[in-house]
Amino acid sequence: MKSSGHSSRHGEEEQLDPEAQRPMRLTPASSKDMAQRCERFLSRGRVSRDRVVPFDGEGNVLRAKDVLEESSLAGKGYHYFLSHKKEHSKHGKVPAQMAQALHDSLELMGFNGWLDVDHLQKITKEALAEAIGQCQSMIVLFNDETANSEWCVFEWATAVELGLPIKVIVDMERCTKALAVEKLSAWPKMLEHQLLDYTERSRRDILMELVEFVTDAAEAQNRSHSQHSSRRNSFQSEALTFGSSNEQRVLHERFEQFALFGGVPVRAPKSPAARLWLWVVRTMMVLLTAYFFWLMVYGTGPAFNDRHEAIILISGIVICSFVASSTTNVLRSPAFLTILANADTGQTSMELATRFYSRTRGASTKAGLSATSLTILFYMGLLPRLGDAFYIASSDAEAVMFGYTGIVISVLAAPPLFAQITTSLSQSSMLLAISRMQLVAAFDELHPVIAELGMWRATKATDAQLGLVGSLTVTPGAVHRFRVKWNKGVKGYLNVQRQLYASNVARFVLAAFGAALPLSMALRDVHVRDHWSNAIWPVLIWLAGVLNIYNTLRIGLRSTETLNKLVFNAKFLEIDSLEVEAAFHAVLSKADLTCHLCPWFPCTAITSMMTSSILLASCIPFVFVDFGGA
Repeated sequence: MKSSGHSSRHGEEEQLDPEAQRPMRLTPASSKDMAQRCERFLSRGRVSRDRVVPFDGEGNVLRAKDVLEESSLAGKGYHYFLSHKKEHSKHGKVPAQMAQALHDSLELMGFNGWLDVDHLQKITKEALAEAIGQCQSMIVLFNDETANSEWCVFEWATAVELGLPIKVIVDMERCTKALAVEKLSAWPKMLEHQLLDYTERSRRDILMELVEFVTDAAEAQNRSHSQHSSRRNSFQSEALTFGSSNEQRVLHERFEQFALFGGVPVRAPKSPAARLWLWVVRTMMVLLTAYFFWLMVYGTGPAFNDRHEAIILISGIVICSFVASSTTNVLRSPAFLTILANADTGQTSMELATRFYSRTRGASTKAGLSATSLTILFYMGLLPRLGDAFYIASSDAEAVMFGYTGIVISVLAAPPLFAQITTSLSQSSMLLAISRMQLVAAFDELHPVIAELGMWRATKATDAQLGLVGSLTVTPGAVHRFRVKWNKGVKGYLNVQRQLYASNVARFVLAAFGAALPLSMALRDVHVRDHWSNAIWPVLIWLAGVLNIYNTLRIGLRSTETLNKLVFNAKFLEIDSLEVEAAFHAVLSKADLTCHLCPWFPCTAITSMMTSSILLASCIPFVFVDFGGA
């Protein structure tokens, strides 16, 4: 895509005001004084590149609210504790000045940090321990003498004991990275996060890395602080909504009703009838499982002599119920509710939210049709067998009663059971789709045209259609805002994947049982006899397992291809600054957007094709099974 901008990549550099070019030495001034000084510089022209002050490329001072949605400190007093050694034997107070510069820069953005110069009159271990306990994270400015400081070592030990996340910045002019790793080897907790290399050239990048670190720590603390109440209220009666305005619902009413029919409501049922139905469905699942277990142990019919088949039926009911409950719990998890809460700003976010809501109505229709088809196949394969004399002994009144009871339970439980299966598949697709929204919406930060049209339409439009000439004018500040929002989106996307691991593994296990059935029957030389349903039933079991994992693969592959296509198109954006364009591409290339169904299973075209081929080939042993007696 070619977009706007009146400046050229090879244009002359803007002339800076001589006073604005003079390096600005940061001191432990108050945030208010520093903000006034920054505004004075901004009013005179563009800010020189050698400052650590957190300006964006549009001449605005970045604030914490731009990168931290949750401003609450979750019961803490400070976002971070800055640990440093005040004096160096050779370089004097340079480390202290560096610490003050970083601290002032972060506070200028709106973060509330703790630095001994500003908060302690007399340093004691008790005061330090109390201060660290009031912080959400720790930042360590490390040089070759820091580990020799008794005070610093005490601060680290306290932070480790409290479980605070720790980010270490290595002063590369006064220490090597190898030396830092050696001295910190006794503190594994401090090496959990990647060490940052502080140099004159990298100081701006260091500040942005710290912004992300402090933001992540604050959000984690907020989630931990509200975890108990979130768990207690996670299953609420209110509908899920996008954003904080609670105006745009996530799921259509029809989909919620279909999920309730399957016994896995996405919110607590309000009416007595709905609560009664929920109890009935769960009771039927227990009775159906018990019935198949009884047949596996005591059944005398031709098929239920096949223990493998009985195990599949029992495990299928248990696994399907678990998967449906698991995906529903993800919808109400604190992490996913945070993703929904963040989707309340930007034109793209609201457009995607509105479109998603309307699509969930179609999803409920498709899920209903699929459940109906599976139920009919279930009736065709099972009911004729349940009515057979092998299962209902006409000479024993109790056996006859038990047989007809099993028929009734199977007829009543099958529709909700298959509704659970199709609902869980739809919910998995929805969870991944919602987690991708923030990634798509992040591009709104780059340019007003993209915000107005949306990334997908903007990449397809021509310059004439956009009414723009030349390449796109994107400021460094816009790339920074994009980077923050993009990284948050990536973390949310990966978090949703991790929460779906358990349900996906359960689906793989069920598919493995079904795929192994033909081979098991062939190896044991099973002879199918007496009724045609005995022949079709093993095929239906195999087909159900294959279709279940096929749809799971399709959902994951679609997610992978959607994001890969998004990144591919985004890299064709023509930006008028080579430096800004390189920074933009670096953000896009950093994350692995491949959808992982499990930690060991990346869902790509190759892995999906190989898995599908193996599952389809698993039906070949049916050729060696004797179906002639059916």
